[in-house]
Amino acid sequence: MKLRDIEFGPVHLAAGTGGFHCDGSEYWYHRSWFRPDFTGATNTAKTVTLYPRDTVTGANLSLDEHLRVTEWLPRCIAVNPILCCSVNAVGLANKGLRWHLDQGVWQEWTEPFFISLMAVGATQAERMKEWETMFALLAEYQESFQTPFAIQENFSCPNTEHGTYTHHELDAEVSEVLYRGASLGIPQVPKFGVTQLSVVKGRMIGDHSHCDGIVLSNTIPWYDLPPWVRLVSFGTPGSPLRWRGISQPGGYSGPFLRTLVVEKIRNLRAMGCTKPIIACGGITHPDHVNLMRDAGADAIEFATVAMLRPWRVQPIIRRAHVLTWR
Repeated sequence: MKLRDIEFGPVHLAAGTGGFHCDGSEYWYHRSWFRPDFTGATNTAKTVTLYPRDTVTGANLSLDEHLRVTEWLPRCIAVNPILCCSVNAVGLANKGLRWHLDQGVWQEWTEPFFISLMAVGATQAERMKEWETMFALLAEYQESFQTPFAIQENFSCPNTEHGTYTHHELDAEVSEVLYRGASLGIPQVPKFGVTQLSVVKGRMIGDHSHCDGIVLSNTIPWYDLPPWVRLVSFGTPGSPLRWRGISQPGGYSGPFLRTLVVEKIRNLRAMGCTKPIIACGGITHPDHVNLMRDAGADAIEFATVAMLRPWRVQPIIRRAHVLTWR
């Protein structure tokens, strides 16, 4: 998949799959000592915000100085290993954009990659100020990067202060963020939850002059799931995180997303959307890569499979590389 003639490849780590450094050296789910082999996948750094976030400032877990989760088994992540699904309310724990840039790790990467960013202010004015400052920070450090990179602009984390966007907010905010980010001269790829983005809105965003592609899907809010999916997945119509003392219901990742993403991509293509689409959600087997490609995706991202089916990571990556994409 090319964005502005830069090759990003057909398979990417979803934000968070490999942590902030994408090398298994720091952030990893449940402190597993087994790191899946990500060879052949494009890096996407875990989502960062302008200001640090921990249990005091909005997140539901804290990271140590090595970016490792301080809890052995984080209460804000529930998993069903049999169905390969999860619910998380991590809440974008990170050290703040300037801190991460000061580490110099991203600047040393030699293959094109993605940096995932999100603004989390309670109002649109606050979020736009955050975006402006984050873009200014990237511009300050931009010359130190050894390779081209793209921005994934995250509009879909269900575990932040502002909750979900109204339709009007989403239209206005995505457009304004894309205009302001254009000053960096690098590809911009907004990221949405599949239940958040209508086909009409997706086509409009895809037509934006500064939109280089779309990512579908991030986790979706727990209560966007039908009751039967909640019952089958975790045995309760309420969030399994509530039993763990987490007030937020969290976002679901798992196989139910796959059908939704396939349908949404097909409908976007039928509506005339021509921008690249990166498909993510419920990809736990190499055959699922074919489903996304056949629906009209230009590349795929994977996440939960790396935590619950790590032996399938390399087969998924290899399948993505042997297919002929759009």
